Amino acid sequence: MNKLIKSALFQRKFVIILILAIIAFGVYTYFEMPKQENPEAISPVGMITTIYPGARTEEVKEDITENIENAITGIDGVEKIQSVSRDNVSLVIVQLSYEVDKEKQWEILRSELETIELPSDVQSPSLDTDLINTTGVMLSINTSDNEINEMKNIEKLSTDIKSKLNDIEQISETNILGILEENIIIDIDLEKLRSANLTLENINDILTAQNIDIPLGSLKTKEGNISISYNKEEDSIEDIKNIVLGLNPQTNTPITLGSISEIKYEYTDDTRFMHNGNSSILITSYFDKDSNILLAEEEINDIISSFEKKLDKNIQIDKIIFQPEDVKHSVNDFMINLLQAIVLVLIVVFIGMGYKNAFVVSVTIPLSIMITIISMSFLNINIQQISIAALIISLGILVDNSIVITDAIQVKLDENVSIMEAVYLGTKESSIPVLTSTLTTIMAFAPLITLPGEAGEFAKSLPQVVIIALIASYIVSITVTPVLASLLLKNSHRKVRERKHFKGLLENTLLKSMKYTKTTFLIVLVLIIIVGFMLVNMRLEVFPYADNNIAYIDIKAEENNIDQTQQIVEDVKEVLNNRDDIKEYTSSIGGPIPKFYITNPPYFKSPDLGQVMFRFNEEKIAEYKNKKYFAYELQNKLNDKIEDGTVTVNLLALTNPGPDIDITLSSDEFKDIENVASNIREEMDDMKSLYNITLEESSVIKEYEIIPNKEEMSILGLTSYDIQRQVNLALNKTQIGEVNIDDESKSILLYANPNSIDELQNTPIKSPNSQQILLLKDVVEIEEDTRLEELNRFNRKPFIKITAEVDPDKSTLVEQNKVEEIINNKKTDDIKVTFGGEKEIFKKYLSGLGIAALIALVGVYLILLLQFRSILQPLIILITVPLSVIGVVFGVFIFRLPLTFTVGLGAASLIGIVVNNAILIIEYINRERENGRSIKEACIESAKKRLRPILLSSITTVIGLIPLVLSGSSFFTPLAVGLMVGLIFSTLLTLIVIPIAYNSLVKEN
Repeated sequence: MNKLIKSALFQRKFVIILILAIIAFGVYTYFEMPKQENPEAISPVGMITTIYPGARTEEVKEDITENIENAITGIDGVEKIQSVSRDNVSLVIVQLSYEVDKEKQWEILRSELETIELPSDVQSPSLDTDLINTTGVMLSINTSDNEINEMKNIEKLSTDIKSKLNDIEQISETNILGILEENIIIDIDLEKLRSANLTLENINDILTAQNIDIPLGSLKTKEGNISISYNKEEDSIEDIKNIVLGLNPQTNTPITLGSISEIKYEYTDDTRFMHNGNSSILITSYFDKDSNILLAEEEINDIISSFEKKLDKNIQIDKIIFQPEDVKHSVNDFMINLLQAIVLVLIVVFIGMGYKNAFVVSVTIPLSIMITIISMSFLNINIQQISIAALIISLGILVDNSIVITDAIQVKLDENVSIMEAVYLGTKESSIPVLTSTLTTIMAFAPLITLPGEAGEFAKSLPQVVIIALIASYIVSITVTPVLASLLLKNSHRKVRERKHFKGLLENTLLKSMKYTKTTFLIVLVLIIIVGFMLVNMRLEVFPYADNNIAYIDIKAEENNIDQTQQIVEDVKEVLNNRDDIKEYTSSIGGPIPKFYITNPPYFKSPDLGQVMFRFNEEKIAEYKNKKYFAYELQNKLNDKIEDGTVTVNLLALTNPGPDIDITLSSDEFKDIENVASNIREEMDDMKSLYNITLEESSVIKEYEIIPNKEEMSILGLTSYDIQRQVNLALNKTQIGEVNIDDESKSILLYANPNSIDELQNTPIKSPNSQQILLLKDVVEIEEDTRLEELNRFNRKPFIKITAEVDPDKSTLVEQNKVEEIINNKKTDDIKVTFGGEKEIFKKYLSGLGIAALIALVGVYLILLLQFRSILQPLIILITVPLSVIGVVFGVFIFRLPLTFTVGLGAASLIGIVVNNAILIIEYINRERENGRSIKEACIESAKKRLRPILLSSITTVIGLIPLVLSGSSFFTPLAVGLMVGLIFSTLLTLIVIPIAYNSLVKEN
């Protein structure tokens, strides 16, 4: 250490040039670094989709889902497995722990899936691990005119825009969603079909033959081989209607297809989108990881503008999600906060130290920040809101080291020591205490890197950047600070008179407190008890909501019917249209809107699912206490309107959104949990503090079972295939070919669409033996039955989920405890209960913070033990930790903020910061004792000598946090308030409590 200090002092010119080079390279690096709104995170959730054509729910579960679940169970790091088995498809959602190597585990899972033995007609399982991939740009191409020609226009427009967007360097992928394939539907009238003495199989065979293409070959001539082709003229609806199926035996006139069917255009039943009530096609673009998406903003806007100039008046392009703009605002706002913090810190330093000393200290700020930015670039930590906030938090801390060393040098100069000797001795004497304080602060932040879950992953860059900044600050303080001090500082006694009043006040306070030591400690104890009572009664909001104006509504229809889902979406839109606090909305029917926020949960397509994403006017909702009250009021409006399904209003949050109360009951047998869940739900319905109570279980649907008369079928020459084929053709739209109309290929779909079971029973079937036309009911019986529409499993067991929201005026944890009591009274021993919602979040993250704080305390104690070689003195220093907690709680209470994860993050971060002041005091007490002073004199003298650097370093940290406090950020404001007020309380109490504790507990010998 001493050699490094000497080398810097002897190579001053080199150090000055190095300062300029680092600042220049840091600025360049900043502009070149990737910039994003949120940190990158590897998805811990994967979805396995397996298609099993023709299989029923039970078959899918037994042949597919259970085999996949068994394969997953043997993989390390699997936290949860949730599966859905439906007709034709198996969906398995796997959640990994954040602690494992996710990329490696996904590769292992892919290998396992390849080894599973599945039925031959099953498509290979598909594993999607990009569920966290969020769209960077979402455009809506919408029209108020739903005519086919207009829809074709916006389809072509979306294709052209996609092509242009894919040419942008930063964009990795662009998709188009909402293009509905237009088909030609042949809807057979079964009664007319019977009259024509035909069957659906006859129609299928005739139309298939009409569309067949057979290679005709070539003709050998003297000129050589000449190929022969068949000219299939472009078809039209009229051509299809005029296809002759046979002759009417009674009238001897042709039976045309149009005479026994309705032939029409129809769109496929796929996910549909609308924007502000207009039919829409969505274009979604995804950015390359680690790309600077700000560079793409201008190019994307130019593309949109170029197309807008050519649009018809009833077509428009709207930006639904536009990350380049969001990131620019977010980064710019935080950079402004950073610059404001730098200016405020510099002002404080100049006022507190004089312009020369202040200049020496102030160089630390840009230099340490630039070193940090360069290091971030090498460590692949991008510029985003968390990393910038970390720089702001670091700002006040990183000047502390230079303040301490500059002050120590000034003390030596004021003792008439020569400049170079003063610089060397001042830096040397302070280097170890400064190193210790730096290490303790690093030790406080380091465990925060290991916080669990998606929030830990989200916030990980905060402790990383702070640690980098602290290391940079220490290196700068023992190299650059002494070099600048040797060039600028000199003997100065200007401020002795100014400091005398404050030091005298501190001395008198200490003397009185030492006289009444027990009273002093009693006051501190009372403060801690008051804080305990305040904590119990404070509003808890484990995770803050996102700082944007987006929310969304999940929709589930009672029937597995896309038309019913569409009607519910229309009802939701009606409610939104009647509100002046809703700016715009986008809706989907038959599936979700593409993922638009990092914590959106995974969804799958289904006719009974819909979603509405909307932007609200933040000024209009300011009349509510907070966003949750707004969501609560909107939810009640929707509940009054919607009858045939459930709708749930969700606010974007920094962890997976979900209900306040989320309970999963699972057992080996479904029947074991069915009645218990129903009884629990009934009692929850009586709790006035709960709303949106839902019981999510596998729904029972009505089913008709066809029982063949095998004897009759054998006589008539009919097989099971014949029966199933006719029913399949009647009920399902079967593709029988394609036609070219207006230079476009369109599929021809055949079906009969019977409206009742009676109509289905009258489906004509031809006997191969007698060629007689029979009816389906002549050879089968049809019985009504019920079955489960889908089979849901949680960790390989059947489950029922009970969810509920809690009135914003009530405590979620209190209400959850009431529900837990109900469950304990109702459940049996063979039922496993798994809690999600607020309780799981509280348990996972706050316990994670508690463990991190405990590790930090142990680490800090061990570092102090090495420095002071005393068991007692480090314990005295750690008294500052509860003193800081007093300040954190008072700060949150005064600012009327809820207790959140970020408040806990701030409190845990304070551990390393607040002990630094105590380290300085204890270090100087020991030094004064070595010089022959008594403990009491040493305590008072040390507090007086360290008053200025302690106050100055604390004030700079507090002042640096002001922009974050005023930012209004739901994530950073509670964190900054906790840090700021906690540090203020701790600093003031430390100057009194630490000397008193030392004087009381340490013996003279």
